[in-house]
Amino acid sequence: MNKWHARFIALATAVADFSKDPETKVGCVIVYPDKRQFSMGYNGFPIGIADTEERLNGEGKNDLMVHAELNAILNARADLTGSTLYVTKPPCIGCSKAIVQAGILIVCCPKIDDNSSWAGLQHLGQALLLESGSRTIHFEDILSSECETKPKKIIQCRPILENSNTTHLAGEQND
Repeated sequence: MNKWHARFIALATAVADFSKDPETKVGCVIVYPDKRQFSMGYNGFPIGIADTEERLNGEGKNDLMVHAELNAILNARADLTGSTLYVTKPPCIGCSKAIVQAGILIVCCPKIDDNSSWAGLQHLGQALLLESGSRTIHFEDILSSECETKPKKIIQCRPILENSNTTHLAGEQND
């Protein structure tokens, strides 16, 4: 497996633990094309808004919560054109709009859980990413095989070599 993918997936997973949301912890890492700089974010309330028990467990929590993807985009404070985004949940439609506007080319995330209450918004987000030309790669695929772009711009994967554990994105060197 390409060590960079494993590292950034692990980092996004670690960043998710920063969230104070008692139900859902989401982490995101945006990696610049040169892999030398990155930005990260997690789901949480805006700066200056108290993380009280009432808010964290109340009905209006989701209305106050800033998603991990948007936090990572805002934290970058730089041009993200051509970057790759690793996030521990599939992006919703709102985050997908921000991803497209930021110029992020590749989104690496788990597959959508159709039993999730977010599945409808995540499917809309995937459709938006697809139409915009952004590529979506699923964690389950990049952790086990080589990935190549297919016409629909959803990444499909296959082993690089028989008896090999090495993987990489199409067109990317395995270093």
